[in-house]
Amino acid sequence: MIDWKAVGVGSLINAVLTIVLTISVFPLFFLGPIIGGWWQLTLEVVKEKTPQWKEP
Repeated sequence: MIDWKAVGVGSLINAVLTIVLTISVFPLFFLGPIIGGWWQLTLEVVKEKTPQWKEP
């Protein structure tokens, strides 16, 4: 018989290690969209609060 607990625990460990190693090897893949979204949101707030804002 298959030990389903061992399969489940092994798959969870595999998923966690994959995510951790991927983030450590390719950090810009994850950080780039987060920083880009934050920057876009900041620009939107500045445009709302500054009436003389002009697009570059």
